Amino acid sequence: PQRKKVNPFMQAIREEMVAAYPELGDYTVVSLAELVKLTYRQTKNKYGDNIAADIWTYLEDRQRQQGKIHFGGTVVYDKKLIFINDSASTTMDAMTLAHEYGHAIMNEEKNKALLNKATRKRLEAAFEKDPKSKELMEYYNNDKNTAFDEWYADQVALWATKKYLDRQAKNQTESHFKALV
Repeated sequence: PQRKKVNPFMQAIREEMVAAYPELGDYTVVSLAELVKLTYRQTKNKYGDNIAADIWTYLEDRQRQQGKIHFGGTVVYDKKLIFINDSASTTMDAMTLAHEYGHAIMNEEKNKALLNKATRKRLEAAFEKDPKSKELMEYYNNDKNTAFDEWYADQVALWATKKYLDRQAKNQTESHFKALV
């Protein structure tokens, strides 16, 4: 069988994110495009028994609940899994991976910076000033927590990709995201 080439941009994003945030190294990144070609036995051979069981249990549960499996990417915190639904764009796939890592970081950070009232206040103010916040609020039926989580993950993804441009942070909110990656 022909082996899929690794997306170098995704690999670079993963290496940068794990170097900046070692806890992310515990996450297994799963390509849905690759997974659909594998039997359960092949999945066990590739990922090991426990991770294979977690992968297939999650996907079966999601399909049972929603009737389909459709997403660009998703993170399963308790199992430390990140699923990427590969697109035709290696750049988009890398951005999706960085976004999902952003969710993983936020999940970890909830017990750190996000509970720091000053940091949380600055982040929420930046979210509310961002023109995209209105779009996110509408999309998530005015659920501010979910909209904020998506915005936060987007900011991490932006900083992960901007790292290649050596962009300097302009304020404390941008410094927070730059420090993560």
